[in-house]
Amino acid sequence: MEGMQADSHGRDLGSLRADLKNREPDRLVEYTGARSEEDAGGYFFITYWDSELKVSFPDFTVTHAQTGSVVDEEVTTVLIHYFHTADGTKKGDGWVSLAELPDGAFYRNAYQGYSGDHLASEIQNDLDSLKGLCQRLGGKPEEFGDLSFSFYVLPRIDLLVVYHRGDDEFPPSAQVLFSGSASHYLPTDIYAYLGRHLVVRIIEARKMNG
Repeated sequence: MEGMQADSHGRDLGSLRADLKNREPDRLVEYTGARSEEDAGGYFFITYWDSELKVSFPDFTVTHAQTGSVVDEEVTTVLIHYFHTADGTKKGDGWVSLAELPDGAFYRNAYQGYSGDHLASEIQNDLDSLKGLCQRLGGKPEEFGDLSFSFYVLPRIDLLVVYHRGDDEFPPSAQVLFSGSASHYLPTDIYAYLGRHLVVRIIEARKMNG
């Protein structure tokens, strides 16, 4: 996951972990929506997409809650940034594009290419197929465009896929948007990764469908 080893201020994961060691665990629970169970020792529990993860405190090692296996580097990077950035701002009901996030204009064109444009090219107005794929991946129907689904990523973060059917004059189009409070929970480059990751999940599910 190129570009995700440091945040927008150039700090690597080691520096972020060092900062997190000085945070109050109760405040981290409040800000991130994670759970802390008294009989579990120094750990937070949090759901990421559809996986239950266990985050140790104070060293912030991320493992799968059920198996104890260490998660891959990409997931660890997302979780460390989430704990470090989260400030408890309410999620609200609105949605924002990547371009509306800090420095998002820099990523906008590339992001649209490998997220919304890629999805629109693959689906080609097959909205019934897209609906089934989104439902299978746990998406929640929304009322935007010709078809839209929101997806849980973390307790304070949802993503929204909006698809517009093409016609004789305009090709189909799609966007992947973020919770209105997104800037309070992750750096913009990681949102770009999450949007691409969601599109990849949808397309891979379609290929598995045959």
